[in-house]
Amino acid sequence: MKVKDLVDEYSRSGAFNAGRLAEACKLYAHMIEEDATVGLTLSGAMTPTGMGGILIALIENGFVDFIISTGANLYHDLHFALDLPVHQGDFRVDDTKLYEAGIERIYDIFITDELLFKTDKFIQDVTQKNSITQPVSTADFHYMLGKAVLSDTPSPQLSFVAQAARYDVPVFVSSPGDSSIGMNLSYLKIQDKGITVDTDLDVLQTTAIVFSSEKKRCCKYRRWFTKKFLHADTTHPCTNTGY
Repeated sequence: MKVKDLVDEYSRSGAFNAGRLAEACKLYAHMIEEDATVGLTLSGAMTPTGMGGILIALIENGFVDFIISTGANLYHDLHFALDLPVHQGDFRVDDTKLYEAGIERIYDIFITDELLFKTDKFIQDVTQKNSITQPVSTADFHYMLGKAVLSDTPSPQLSFVAQAARYDVPVFVSSPGDSSIGMNLSYLKIQDKGITVDTDLDVLQTTAIVFSSEKKRCCKYRRWFTKKFLHADTTHPCTNTGY
């Protein structure tokens, strides 16, 4: 049975989550068929679970035009490109024992302090190698980061940040300061080595994408503030031309 056949079976059943999944698949297919500009929002712990592969497939096939994500999804995506181990654990474990062992828990995903330090170092090294003096948007910075992942990591094919850079899919973060990427930039800034991220540029760039689109649609994985950032652009009276 192919995926399409499975979706068709779900559609015929029409019940519970199977029916809703089939409905979502058909809606997404309609977005692609009508050549709409598709914005994808991400929140929650998506990439630590290994779901980056799904995002890469969407990017490679041209099924998404821009992304608005939490910073955490981008940060944890880098572990895979750097060949750093991410382990399946159990949410019922004693967190005190994990802390004593130098292990962090994302629900039932385990990562080590060493892994985090190595990821932090990569971000800091990439930032310090670039002599950018003007403020940049989050998408500009993530493009720069993705290019570095493509050239300087052992497994860039596992990173959706890298593939977004390769295929020129801009990746915005609606609240850059609340993730480890943002904190690493802040750490460098107090040493006069950082890059200034201007979120006003995010508003202007996402608005430009929406304004120049004849048809625009959004696909939301979870909701929270990434959805609100996208809707602020798509429903603003200056950009709402048939959403």
